[in-house]
Amino acid sequence: MVIDKATIYLKAGSGGYGCVSFMSNKGVRVGSGGDGSRGANIILRVSPHIYDLNKFRAKRNFKAKDGNRGMDSNKSGKTPGDLILDIPPGTIVRDKSGNVIYDAVDLGKTFVVARGGRAGKGNYKRRHASAGEPGEEKEVILDYRIPNDVAILGLPNSGKTSIFNALVDKHFKVSDYPFTTTFCVWAQFEFKFNVFTVLDMPALTDKSHENRGLGNTFLKHLYRTKIILVTADATGDYNNDFSVIRKQLELFDARVMNKKVFYLLTKADKIEDKGDISGFLKVSVNNKTSLEYLKGIIYNELFYEENSNKNRK
Repeated sequence: MVIDKATIYLKAGSGGYGCVSFMSNKGVRVGSGGDGSRGANIILRVSPHIYDLNKFRAKRNFKAKDGNRGMDSNKSGKTPGDLILDIPPGTIVRDKSGNVIYDAVDLGKTFVVARGGRAGKGNYKRRHASAGEPGEEKEVILDYRIPNDVAILGLPNSGKTSIFNALVDKHFKVSDYPFTTTFCVWAQFEFKFNVFTVLDMPALTDKSHENRGLGNTFLKHLYRTKIILVTADATGDYNNDFSVIRKQLELFDARVMNKKVFYLLTKADKIEDKGDISGFLKVSVNNKTSLEYLKGIIYNELFYEENSNKNRK
């Protein structure tokens, strides 16, 4: 199961205390205490090795180390190492009010989500020393949205997982009963030396917006996608099936319909051409040519501008 949401509690390190010490300078007693060190930050790092937020299920509270106290002879305390938390690419970081703090897209990028407190000052050349400042303390929401190029949607038994398996050359479970795909699954395929990530989403129904069955919250992953493939069984009432999917997308967020959407008739090898079939793509897992054609459409759509520029040269 993909864990795509987690709430975590963060406490950055407090600054270290300044040192109080004295030394004699030509018979005069003067302060010689060094400054403390700053508290450790808490840093989020976008890692290619993390695929969901499962690591935050067992542990949700994180505290970075406090800064160290200053020492005599004007020696500063040692600065502790920052606490680094790896998150998957595609994670949106929000504050507890839901405001976006950071959109973690680029691999290897880091973001200081909670800053350590400033160091306390020692009494070197001062009359008094001071305590360090407390580190930032906050609650943040991690909202993971799977980065993908193509997402496949359909009603139960619409053939979407079979198309997914054929595209990526995998063998995820396919059965005759509804809701075989109970969480998002993704894999990649290569075409013309380019790699594309395909997302197989759980099935929708005409009641998904009412949170029946699996609900529709998984549709948030469409915000990251570039192309949506909507599947329907060519031997059934596919016009109605496509209408149900469109309505569910509009009820979730009509903006996702602004993405490029292709309507696929699966199991197309089992039907004769019909008069109302124009505008749909006929695809069969038993027809390699139709699958290569589909890959070509995906490629051309994602690289349209690049290909157009090449053709003009």
